[in-house]
Amino acid sequence: MKKILIYLTCALCFGFLLACGGSNENTDQLKKQVDSLTTLNAQYQGDLSNMTEYVSFLAEGLDTIAKQEGALFYTNKGKEGTMVDKTQLKKNLEAFADNLSELRKKVKNLEGELNEKGENMAKLQKLIAVLNQQIEEKDAMIRSLRAEIENKNVSIAQLRGQVSNLSKGNTELSQKVEAQEKQIAAQNAKMNTGYVVMGSSKILKENGIIVKSKVNYGNLPLELFSKVDVRTFGGLQIPTAKPKMLSNIPSSAYEFVKTSKTSSELHVLNPEAFWSNGKYIVIQTK
Repeated sequence: MKKILIYLTCALCFGFLLACGGSNENTDQLKKQVDSLTTLNAQYQGDLSNMTEYVSFLAEGLDTIAKQEGALFYTNKGKEGTMVDKTQLKKNLEAFADNLSELRKKVKNLEGELNEKGENMAKLQKLIAVLNQQIEEKDAMIRSLRAEIENKNVSIAQLRGQVSNLSKGNTELSQKVEAQEKQIAAQNAKMNTGYVVMGSSKILKENGIIVKSKVNYGNLPLELFSKVDVRTFGGLQIPTAKPKMLSNIPSSAYEFVKTSKTSSELHVLNPEAFWSNGKYIVIQTK
C-alpha cells in the first residue's frame, strides 16, 4: 500500500474555487466569487455564534426556574434540609416572582433580536415560546400559592404537593434546549475544521488529490487528510526544504520557513485570509 505524508484537518467548505489564468475579466469574476464566499462565511459564523449564546441563555433561564422552584419549600440546605414555614414561603415566593419578572424582560428583548435576524433563528423562537409558557405557568402557581397560604388549614406539605404536579412541564423544555445545544455544538465543530494533507507530486496524483498539478477539489479522498481546528491552527512541520502550496491561498496569508536542509515549517500569518477560500490545504513536498 502506498504511503502518504498526512498532517491535520477536517471541515465545512462553502464551495470550491479553482485558480485560473486568462483575461482580466476572468480574474475579476474570480475575485467577486471569493469576496462573496468570504461574506457568506462570516455571516454564517456570526449566526452560529449568536445561536450558541441564545441557547445558553435559554438553558440558564430554565435552570434558574427549576432551582428556585425547588428551593421554595426548604432552607438553604436543600431538599434534605428543614421545610420552611409560611412566613418564609411568602418571602421565597416574592423573590421567585421578582426573578420571573426579570427573566420575562430578557426573553422579550431576545425575541426582538431574533425578529430582526429573520428565518435563521426560527428554531429558537419555538424554544422561547416554551420558556414563555413556563414563566406564565410559574406566575399562575405563585398567585395560587399566595392565595392558599393564608388558609390556616393548608399545610406546607400540601402546598408542595401542588407545586410538584405543576413542575413536570420543565422536562419538555429541558430536552429541547439540550437537543439544540448538541446540534449547535456539532455545527460549530464542523464549521471550524479544516483538511490538510502533504505528499510528493507522484503520490498526490496517484491518490487523486491533484490532477495536472491542480487540486482536485471536486473529488478529494478526505480519508487521506488530517483534521485541524482553523481557530487555533498556526502551522506545521514539513519534511522537505522546498515545499509548494497547491491550494488557492493568498500568498500574504502564510510563509514557508526553512529549518534545515531537509525540513521546513508552514507559518500561518493571517488565519482569516488563509482559510477564506476553503478548508482544504494541499502541500507538495517534492
